[in-house]
Amino acid sequence: MKDSFSYQSRSPSRGRNSLLLCTLVVISILGIDILFHGAIRNQVREGVAVFNGWAGQAAHVLQNSFFSSRVSETQANAEKLKQTERAAAYEAVKLENEELRALLNVVRTNDPDTGGVTAPIVSSVHASPYGTFLIGAGSADGIAAGSVVLSSTGFAIGVVGNPGLHTSIVIEIFAPGASTEVIVHGAAGIAHGFGGGNARMQIPRGVMIEVGDSVRAPALSQRPVGIVGEIASSSASATQDLYVHLPVSPASLSFVYVVPNK
Repeated sequence: MKDSFSYQSRSPSRGRNSLLLCTLVVISILGIDILFHGAIRNQVREGVAVFNGWAGQAAHVLQNSFFSSRVSETQANAEKLKQTERAAAYEAVKLENEELRALLNVVRTNDPDTGGVTAPIVSSVHASPYGTFLIGAGSADGIAAGSVVLSSTGFAIGVVGNPGLHTSIVIEIFAPGASTEVIVHGAAGIAHGFGGGNARMQIPRGVMIEVGDSVRAPALSQRPVGIVGEIASSSASATQDLYVHLPVSPASLSFVYVVPNK
């Protein structure tokens, strides 16, 4: 059986002919250039110069366009950030004004001779340990130990534990582990705090209680300290569990109203 594959070497004469032709073309161009005193070289140089000029201009235009778009994008982002910051600042001021107006109503409902003081909260309620926070008023402002701290809704949220000259530590009424004597619908009980403005208490099962009923503290001039948020009772038990909470989270407050506990 004969092999069907065959190999034919490429003729070297074809390559040599192409090389010879190219050489003759180059020599001819050089001869014409010498004959015309370098006119062809001058034309080539001018063409290259024009091409380089066009290329440089195109690169410059593209570069300027790129940087212009980047600058425009940066300026737009900066303006958008400023607008966001202004909107956030406006919202913060709006909320503070609303809270201060609500505190004004609290001031009006209290005896003007009590010497109450509006004070800002200067420490995060979340960051303060053991259910305490710091207010920006102290003994120099008439704050004394045992003064009652009220929210903008008129609920007692704490008492001053240790007043400084210009700041005071406030202990939350429903701080973890704190106990407060309270009354709801004439039934007395002990509210045991577990932080975040929340507490749990027990009263006799026969007392008619509804969600939303006010819970008051006799030791704080009968001021409200929370409302009933949930009721849990069992027919096998003589008592019912009430879960009490503040209608406003202490962590959301920026200002409080401090009055002497009389």
